[in-house]
Amino acid sequence: MSHKLQRKFIFFLIVALFITAISFLYRNTSQGPADLNFKIVDGRQLRLEQYRDRPVLINFWATSCTYCIYEMPELIKLYEELSKEGLEIIGVAMPYNSPDLVLKVIKDLGINFPIALDIDGEAVKAFGGIPATPTHFLISPQGKIAERIVGTVNPATLRSKIEAMLLEIKNSKKI
Repeated sequence: MSHKLQRKFIFFLIVALFITAISFLYRNTSQGPADLNFKIVDGRQLRLEQYRDRPVLINFWATSCTYCIYEMPELIKLYEELSKEGLEIIGVAMPYNSPDLVLKVIKDLGINFPIALDIDGEAVKAFGGIPATPTHFLISPQGKIAERIVGTVNPATLRSKIEAMLLEIKNSKKI
């Protein structure tokens, strides 16, 4: 094989591997995690199963992640406006975050939704690993992963998807 042909082959192989890796990271899995328990910073235990019939946004974040901190006011606002309609948001602090620092960030930002400490990494494992923070999972009322978002969210798009789920719930109760 000529040197030029070898270089082309290696280039296409690298591109194929890159595309495969990206598609794996951004795959849209439909199965939700098995029932998962979250240990909330206030000592409560929350089970994902208890939010069946409601949309749930799981937000994996880190205290050292500037994007996570930047988007937190949008999530706080979303929770204030849509929790009465049925939305639940559960923030999950990454296993490498110290509980004291998590508590400080909650206080400093005025986070109004439950924040779980994932000290043993069980939530991260249950969601198939978290490649970067922030990472969000929108769980449908049926308990399936409707969307996986790696990186900051588009607040308007996320709101639209959640409102559509809430409307579907409301309409199904009328029947």
